[in-house]
Amino acid sequence: MDRYDVVVIGAGIGGLICGIYLANAGLKVCIIEKNANVGGYCASFTRNNYKFDIGVHYLGGIKKGLLGKILEELDLKDRIQFNQFDPADKIIIDGKKIYIRADPKETIKEFIINFPKQKDNIEKFFSFIMENNFAQIYKKVSGLTFRNLLDSFFDDYELKTMIEGLTYNIGISAKFVAAITAVILYKEYLLDPGYYPIGGMQNFPDALANKFEQNGGKIVLNKEVENIFIQNKKVKGVKLTTGELINSKILISNVDANHTFKKLLNKVNSKGYNLLKKLYISPSLFVVYLGLKENLTNLTNETCNIWSFDNPIQDSYFSNLKKNLKNIPFVMVSFPSAHEYREEDKISNKSTMQIFQFAPFESKRFWEGSKDLMYQKTIERVEKILPGLKDEIKISVLATPFTFYKYTYSKNGAAFGWLSTIDQLKSTIFPWKSEISNLFFVGHWVTTGEGQGGISKVIFSARKIAMLILHEIRQKK
Repeated sequence: MDRYDVVVIGAGIGGLICGIYLANAGLKVCIIEKNANVGGYCASFTRNNYKFDIGVHYLGGIKKGLLGKILEELDLKDRIQFNQFDPADKIIIDGKKIYIRADPKETIKEFIINFPKQKDNIEKFFSFIMENNFAQIYKKVSGLTFRNLLDSFFDDYELKTMIEGLTYNIGISAKFVAAITAVILYKEYLLDPGYYPIGGMQNFPDALANKFEQNGGKIVLNKEVENIFIQNKKVKGVKLTTGELINSKILISNVDANHTFKKLLNKVNSKGYNLLKKLYISPSLFVVYLGLKENLTNLTNETCNIWSFDNPIQDSYFSNLKKNLKNIPFVMVSFPSAHEYREEDKISNKSTMQIFQFAPFESKRFWEGSKDLMYQKTIERVEKILPGLKDEIKISVLATPFTFYKYTYSKNGAAFGWLSTIDQLKSTIFPWKSEISNLFFVGHWVTTGEGQGGISKVIFSARKIAMLILHEIRQKK
């Protein structure tokens, strides 16, 4: 039986960041990951020498945001090189286009050019978004949805739908997402967007893993935790599917809370287990990964992410997920190979693109019978914005909600953890610390009081939990 101060289940970004902090403080830490790579949804895979990103399409906040501050704090900022591409995003709704640019002033100009009559309101809204006084922001948005907040600034429906588009980054429409969650998300995507790790997205979690191991941590890949064993409501360690036992004083779960309580803890009667029945999860995804015959420039000279909506009535995309699969009213397209190198460097001949859309879990039989038709309809949908795509495809890889469940064990293949509604916002809804002694949670399956917001919120929870654990250890000495 190996013995550690801390065992972390899952080598996603939250587990890695938390592990670095704890190992750096001198604790003996082991991270166990069932897959061959670290990173979770922020990782890559290769098919026929084509490299694809599983989920995360870029990072925000490297120069001005939380991610950059934490990388600097961990002495990682100079170890990972990023390419900031500009523009970062293009939102298309009913034929109208808006670009999200690296300089927020240029982004504001984009909105004003398209909606000149709303110039004053646009400037007021973005001034509010860029407010540094968080207390002022919270005071205004507390208890509001993002739609409520937009209604307080604008009366132009079309403008509001253009602004709402980026809430799809966390799998929920403006009608239901908590305003504070959306504001924090927009701070990241509007103030400092478009960072991509040079060499590919996998380089980001790999750099974190290397730093963790340099600090004395141990990463175990291709091994799965079968159960958590507890004694007198206190964590004692874990058992792997290989039969190995690993003893630990502290356990951190970086995997789905449903999997943790229902499978690893075997439905142990606890507040955490009972909470699972009351909370709503985010939707899953259907993703088409494409390797192209020739360079991407045969299709487009733009390499920003494309958010394309057939019409401005976005709420229905979430409420009628299964019905929408036949018509594909929304797609998000990214181009990872275009950002892997700086413009002055050699461009990869293995051009790739990825197409994302929301999808229901349904049943295995449903997806076995539907995914080929879904693929066909998806390509037809994207050809509206990238004519000639079909003729450029060399290989394709499809991922359904079952694929995401298989690799992450996230319930129903959920892509964004808990749904960021007002009712699921408080940090006490699903807290970082369990009533089971020395059991902690990290990542997008804990609630922080601000909702889920991609990598930035995951690393926020990771740092918070690491500090909490170190404080408790000091208190016991």
